[in-house]
Amino acid sequence: MKIEVLAIGLALLIAAPAQAADAAALAADQGCLNCHGVRHHPHEAPLLKDLAARLGRRSDVDAAARHGLEELREKSSVHAHRMASDESALAILRWMAQGAQTR
Repeated sequence: MKIEVLAIGLALLIAAPAQAADAAALAADQGCLNCHGVRHHPHEAPLLKDLAARLGRRSDVDAAARHGLEELREKSSVHAHRMASDESALAILRWMAQGAQTR
């Protein structure tokens, strides 16, 4: 039993960086970084790191991602936000809620 638990834990530790890299690549592919990557003017989109910090304040990553998706769908008029599938958006939002790290 202990070996099974250790094996599962090790698998999760190995998979986590790959999932983070996949989510980071997905964010880039979806164009998130085009607007949220660098801020040149104060009225531009909030930076990804600031959005991630806001999502990261919630202790439950899945709840934070679902809340982010609700806000995205209800309040956003950005075309790219509307075009992203719920699955893609949730993957990116989970990654953000976990700190948006690639390593």
